[in-house]
Amino acid sequence: METQNTHNLLEKFNNWMKESISIKLMSIGVLILILLIPSSWIQSLMVERQQRATSVTDEVSDKWANAQNITGPVLVIPFTKREKIDKGKDGIEIREWTERAFFLPEKFLSYGKVIPEKLHRGIFDVAVYESTIELSSTFKTPDFEKLSISQEDVHWKEASLLIGISDLRGISKNPAILVGGVELSGEPSNSLGINTSKRNNSNTTPEKLNENGIIVKLPWLLKEDFKEEVKAQFQLRGSSLLYFAPVGKTTHIRLEGP
Repeated sequence: METQNTHNLLEKFNNWMKESISIKLMSIGVLILILLIPSSWIQSLMVERQQRATSVTDEVSDKWANAQNITGPVLVIPFTKREKIDKGKDGIEIREWTERAFFLPEKFLSYGKVIPEKLHRGIFDVAVYESTIELSSTFKTPDFEKLSISQEDVHWKEASLLIGISDLRGISKNPAILVGGVELSGEPSNSLGINTSKRNNSNTTPEKLNENGIIVKLPWLLKEDFKEEVKAQFQLRGSSLLYFAPVGKTTHIRLEGP
């Protein structure tokens, strides 16, 4: 009799276990927790690999050259600005200071040949490249009269040409720069006074991408010395990316690879 009662109790307990929604939900929860353990391990491994890949890319870029951003050429001509200040009984004071006018080309053409390469660091590959870049620009004669600036206040002797290159370590040879068919030399600078910016969204502060580059002093004395044609050629190394700022009213960029 006792054996039969025990058998009935066990059968009722088994039926309850099979039909109980609570038990089913608890079983599913336990299975989910068990499956989350290897999932967390995989996620942790992915994060560690991503961090390591970024570290390796930064390490290679520091030794080779970072992603390159090319801006320009941009023509810069200083001029004198004047302001009259009425001091009343003390008369009129004239204050003078120097400002710079920036002029972009009417046409900007760029041709480049890019040779990519993979550098190996452990299990990671980093994309780098060597390139030959040719720039050709046509400028319009600056019209300072439209800016209400007289020719006497224009400092043509201090005119210069700016070519922005974000990582100067990538230049392997001295750039060849021609202005009006005359070859000129440039000087590297980490403070050009121009930069390009990118904004991830409207609420973030723009990130400066470019303040490094080359400054070319122009051998002009008067407005009549102005030359409209500018050409440049240089060998450039970089990693991952290559950007061009569309500085011309019309811009054409063509890149070729193997």
